Amino acid sequence: METKFDVIVVGAGAVGSSCAYALSKAGQKVLVVEKRDSCMGTGGATGGLLSWFTKKPGYHLALYLQSQKLFKPLEEEIGKFGLQVDGTVQVIETDMEMELVKKSMERDDIPSGYSLEILDGKQVLQLEPNINPDIPGALWIPQSGRLEVFDFVYGMVRAAKKLGCQFLTETEVIGILREGERVTGITTNRGDFYAGTVVNACGVWGNDLVKMLGYDMPIRPRRGQIVALEQRAPYVYHMITSSLYQTIKFHPELITDEAIQRIGYSFAIEQTESGTTILSGTREFAGFDRGVTTEAIGKIIAGAAKVYPCVKDMKIIRTFAGLRPYTPDGLPIVGSLGQYTGFCMACGHEGDGIALAPITAQLVTELIVNGETSLDITPLSWQRFAVS
Repeated sequence: METKFDVIVVGAGAVGSSCAYALSKAGQKVLVVEKRDSCMGTGGATGGLLSWFTKKPGYHLALYLQSQKLFKPLEEEIGKFGLQVDGTVQVIETDMEMELVKKSMERDDIPSGYSLEILDGKQVLQLEPNINPDIPGALWIPQSGRLEVFDFVYGMVRAAKKLGCQFLTETEVIGILREGERVTGITTNRGDFYAGTVVNACGVWGNDLVKMLGYDMPIRPRRGQIVALEQRAPYVYHMITSSLYQTIKFHPELITDEAIQRIGYSFAIEQTESGTTILSGTREFAGFDRGVTTEAIGKIIAGAAKVYPCVKDMKIIRTFAGLRPYTPDGLPIVGSLGQYTGFCMACGHEGDGIALAPITAQLVTELIVNGETSLDITPLSWQRFAVS
């Protein structure tokens, strides 16, 4: 096998595969190195929600909006991946959630062309006729959507390969090659590979690569537990989320239930094109433990069944968990690392790996090919944490 490339991307998840495709499209000779295989890490255990409403106001939201513009062109280039912009129903179950939802609608940064609307129970039933009729209301977020994660990632892989990108799976990086302060490649269990730039797209394992250069980033795994239910004829027509998610994310101090605080419980309900129902999730710090717990799975199912009573009669076909690469401010780390040249960060996206994959790939490609980016990436710099 060849050993010399323009760029080596370490990690073949949503971000790594997207970077591989964008770089290959830009004419770079690319090698992707993956410890296991595509979608066997975070990407294989996540939903495909695309929502501007869950992003923090300011830079985070602006970054997502730029990424959102890239999905439709990408689908035209690499093939269908189930992209739908059919709106999200965020269920409101308590008075506290209603008050927080009303406050969230007072934000002055709602993008032009986007809207929010509080629906009463009857209006919710018009959108979702199988939902519990006792649900008092919901927040309707029409300019949000979803995609099929596996179709998205494997579409990127196939498209990158067509452009000459090489993928080396079941390959572990055990060292970084360098000449002085310039990174020149990687050492793996299959030998050495050389490149002008190494891209760290390792997600929750991104800090392992960084430590090889003497740095330490505050990237922590955050577990999300998921339940897959049997295939059924269509009964859920939009992405369904809980207003509790917004509370946990932006106002955790308002949560009085210790168990909910500890596991970061809320729920999202999605029925895929195949008819399978995906229920998620939690936001919990449990190290690198990808196991599931009866406590969390029980809460997820109970929460979903309260919204869709038919869930009580459906068979569970699988339970699993994924690890999301958390950073303290919720933003990924993108760009160069310290004094080293030839090394580019592209990890730490937590639950936004899918949503921000296209813009991350664009920025990484611009940085490597042109030496500058079309968007200011200073807020994504490792230096904001100043940990070394």
